[in-house]
Amino acid sequence: RGRGGARLSGSRWRELEERWDEVKEHLQRAKVAAGNAKPQVQSAAQLLIDTLKTSYSDFKNALKG
Repeated sequence: RGRGGARLSGSRWRELEERWDEVKEHLQRAKVAAGNAKPQVQSAAQLLIDTLKTSYSDFKNALKG
């Protein structure tokens, strides 16, 4: 190819760099959002664990009685 191919490749490269910058920005926003949600996820997981423990204990006691 001649210079036209190199120019097209350079143009494509710039386009890809712009897209990559957009992706990095979105990933950073997602990271912040996930960090903000972490306490709620931990609370929900603990509630689930506590509920399962209680339910298992109740079920176990019902089988004994």
